[in-house]
Amino acid sequence: MVNQSAKFDGIFPPVPTPFEASGEHVALERLRDNLARWMEHPLTGVLVLGSNGELPHLDDAEADAVIAAARDGLPAGKTLLAGAGRPSTRATIAATRRAFDLGADGVLVVTPSYYRSRMTPGALRRHYEEVAAAAAGPVFLYHVPAFTGLDVPVDLLLELAKVPGVRGVKDSSGVLERIVALAAGAPPGFAVLSGSAGILAASLAAGAAGGIVAAACVMPAECAGIWSAFRAGDHERVAALQARVTPLARAVTVEHGIAGLKRVLDWMGYYGGPVRAPLCELSPDQERELRTCWERY
Repeated sequence: MVNQSAKFDGIFPPVPTPFEASGEHVALERLRDNLARWMEHPLTGVLVLGSNGELPHLDDAEADAVIAAARDGLPAGKTLLAGAGRPSTRATIAATRRAFDLGADGVLVVTPSYYRSRMTPGALRRHYEEVAAAAAGPVFLYHVPAFTGLDVPVDLLLELAKVPGVRGVKDSSGVLERIVALAAGAPPGFAVLSGSAGILAASLAAGAAGGIVAAACVMPAECAGIWSAFRAGDHERVAALQARVTPLARAVTVEHGIAGLKRVLDWMGYYGGPVRAPLCELSPDQERELRTCWERY
């Protein structure tokens, strides 16, 4: 049963999927342990099976197990978002239905992109209309051109925002002007969520409802603090926290990716563990560079 009181504003860490040392199996108990620690901070909830969750590297049974473990590991009142995007509409609908059956409060559906030259406005509109019509709860658009190779125009995203059942968008372009335009044009009740921690404060000022940002995995207190300070009108604190967050946020996204994010989690006492091939672990030089950045933070 879908939680009608789920909140979709605030800060969500897009959590990595922990694998056992060999990378062969998902370490579900490690995920539950990590979630317990993240939930010590004033985060709205979490996103599992996003880009940082290595969804393309999981089979459906593994993905479903992650959603079930996350729902079990989250306290009451915390929102669970789950990535459900697949290359085909048919598979996305099936994954979406399973996600809600397993307790997700909302699903994040990445832009289908394998046949990117054929992803016309009509094709994307039909995809999201069919997914939303089949979904038991809120559907969120996921715009991440760095991975999909598709830079969806703001006007088209705002058209999709009118599809019944579509409740928000995570825009990970890192382009503030897009957040400004999305927030200005969004229909009532449509949550614009920034996917870039480097522009989190500016996104909130532009009208974003919050953020789904990788930095919140390794700086949960600071990212949540930006949100709460903004809400309180403490702009000096917002600026100070944003300046603190930005360098490490860049290091664990643009510069070192999921392997870097997982390594920092290991250093913090969480469980990061390995990435799955074909992703590679950090080289010794990369690890030293990241360690220097992390210790400076």
